Amino acid sequence: GQLPGNPFCHAEARVAECDAQGIAIQFLNPSFLASSHAQAARVGRLDLAPQIKHAWNSWAMQLVHGYQHRLIPVTQIDLNNVPGAVNEMTRMRKLGSRAFSIGEAPVGVRGAGDQLARSITHPDFEPVWSAAEDLGMAAICHVGFGRERIQFGWANNGANDLTTYSLLSMAIAPSMPPQLLLGALVFDGVLERHPNLTIIVEEVGISWLPHLLTVLDRAVGRLPLAELTDSEFRPDYAGSAYTMPLAPSEYLKRQVRVTPLVATEALRPTLDHAPEMLCFSSDYPHVEGTSSAISICERQLDGVDATVRAGFYGGVGDRLRL
Repeated sequence: GQLPGNPFCHAEARVAECDAQGIAIQFLNPSFLASSHAQAARVGRLDLAPQIKHAWNSWAMQLVHGYQHRLIPVTQIDLNNVPGAVNEMTRMRKLGSRAFSIGEAPVGVRGAGDQLARSITHPDFEPVWSAAEDLGMAAICHVGFGRERIQFGWANNGANDLTTYSLLSMAIAPSMPPQLLLGALVFDGVLERHPNLTIIVEEVGISWLPHLLTVLDRAVGRLPLAELTDSEFRPDYAGSAYTMPLAPSEYLKRQVRVTPLVATEALRPTLDHAPEMLCFSSDYPHVEGTSSAISICERQLDGVDATVRAGFYGGVGDRLRL
């Protein structure tokens, strides 16, 4: 049950805490939902995933009842059942949710043996993107929902522990899944076909973002010529195969927002490279979050253009008309 006055689990107290910090709206991701999935997998009942997610969605909405305009649970869906996913998005939107969770890896097919997983950009998932636009819901990619694991061979380094492998897994691997996801969303035309779709990438940092924007544009021959000042020919990987009207970076800047881990990573230089893509997040009360996230950001935003500052704090809300 809820503990009155505890901002960790009581809606009224959490809103009061948000007011004290100057936060108008919070998206709420599940912290312990993964344990329920792990327990189901342990007993061979992955078929329970839709029911587990439905139960969490309903419980979360009950927890914030009366405050769902300020505290917005992120709807959990099962992409192995697209009609069911759309139904759950629709149900939760009526209750006040404005976002749903997607994975950062191809979607596996339970019980299908060796059947190849499908990219989330596969035509099978078009109803999800269309529903997101129609319902005004953002798709949220959160750390831990990607399965692009690094090879176990990196642990075979002659040491007597897994320190290096653990550091590689925590420091480098988390930024790989969102880059693959965003590249696929661009190259397979999802962002072109669904211009009102908003993607939010959470809790994987931001320092990888300038590299991604540059390498995607370079790969298809859309890197601005101003950056090639020596007039030398620059080969691309697939310029003739890429037929989208916009450069990859233009789609990402238009429709994708990425949250920094403000307690551990500076906003600059990423803010200077892609100011329209960054959006505020505290990740509080997680260990990598902080209760002073706004003051940390304020110091780094000193002297920044007012439009950039407003977009950083309200860009997602503006896109979703919150």
